[in-house]
Amino acid sequence: MFNQSVQPTKAYHDLLAVDIGRGYSKAKSHQGDVVFESVIDVATDLTVYSPHPEDLILELENGEKLFVGDLARIDGANMKRKPTTESKATEDTLRLFYGLLYRSGYTSGMIDVQTGAPKTNFENGDAKKLKQLIENGGKPHIFTMNGQKCEVRIRNCWVTVEGGAAFYGIKAMGYLPGGLQVVRIIDPGAFTTNYATYKFDAKRGWVYVNGESGTIPRGWENGSSGIDNVEENAAELASMISARTQKVWKTDLKQGFFLVGGKASKMESIFANHFPGIYAVTDAQKMNVYGYYELGKIAQKEYTKNALQR
Repeated sequence: MFNQSVQPTKAYHDLLAVDIGRGYSKAKSHQGDVVFESVIDVATDLTVYSPHPEDLILELENGEKLFVGDLARIDGANMKRKPTTESKATEDTLRLFYGLLYRSGYTSGMIDVQTGAPKTNFENGDAKKLKQLIENGGKPHIFTMNGQKCEVRIRNCWVTVEGGAAFYGIKAMGYLPGGLQVVRIIDPGAFTTNYATYKFDAKRGWVYVNGESGTIPRGWENGSSGIDNVEENAAELASMISARTQKVWKTDLKQGFFLVGGKASKMESIFANHFPGIYAVTDAQKMNVYGYYELGKIAQKEYTKNALQR
């Protein structure tokens, strides 16, 4: 994780975990969970409009006005877009982040944020840029949502490995059976698929294994079929991941396979042809953000401890 942070102004701040995916944006805080589709469109005049509590009408300081999430999917200027770039550190990431802030009840004050990025984004430096984007140099994020002016500062933004973080969600939710020595996680997203390995070490506990984890630039929306075909693309994904991991994932240790992500339940039987016993966990769509939340709580405790020792 990247842990360089600003000085604390009080002992405790709320924690918001965010998972801004290409299909859906998710958040978790002590106030509950939020999920909406990762869609943005240019706002249009709503001459006939029946407001819904989940609507997000975003106005930026530069005068730009956008529909975000479900409202963008339903209405707008037909200039709809999703975050399809490999980079997470983009302006559209911020726009979706503002939607998660607002829907999670954060319209003012200072909070901590935990999020994630694919392993490849750590290797190319994008994860560090994402941290900088969210922290905004300690300056407030200023925007208007649904007519309400919002001003939110981010004290810390911690970035961890997407896909691998789901391990902590699986563990916290009680899905991890006793006796396992190796945990394999497969996380198919809309355009990329993350896979991760954790091994239990008697001295260190559960350890992320870099050499047995990675990212494939293929997901359930961009298979070779050229269409959003979950079943057909899942078969292709399972075959690709099996080919990629068949050498490094060989072990005599007791291992368990877990499938996470929004389409996990639809893919479970297909992936089982390559990974016997693989289990699509309940709330699979939110498992990364649940893991982020657990890691964020650990990061907050460590940050407070270090701050007190200064």
